[in-house]
Amino acid sequence: MRTFIKIATLLVLAIGLVVPVLAQVPGPTPPGLYINWTIKLAPATPGGPSGTAQYVSKLDTQAKGYMHFAVECEYIEYPSGTMLDVFVKVPSPTPNQLTWIGRMEVQNDSAALLLTTARAPKITKGTQVLVKTDAGILIMAGRF
Repeated sequence: MRTFIKIATLLVLAIGLVVPVLAQVPGPTPPGLYINWTIKLAPATPGGPSGTAQYVSKLDTQAKGYMHFAVECEYIEYPSGTMLDVFVKVPSPTPNQLTWIGRMEVQNDSAALLLTTARAPKITKGTQVLVKTDAGILIMAGRF
């Protein structure tokens, strides 16, 4: 009887350890193309603001897609209400051409821009993201 109780106890403990592990295994990913890139934006001046840029693109087998482009900046030393412009510079076919993507407003030392599907830019490896003031002063930049 003691052997049976020991085996039953070990079996319950084993199940208790295996079930949570199996619950964490992700299900199958549906077929399609998924891109999720995030970069840090470097300040133009040492000790300046910090930020990130993120690009997400999903295209499934039925050619239904979704794109998401976000830029977030923190510790900006401009007053609330200051407008910042976001540009991208694609590495080809015209490598030095800046494309204006959108505008974000500084609020409490932070600013954010989120564009989805129709408004999100197409990002490729090497695309540069720049955040500038209305006067054209570079605040931060990064490269995918």
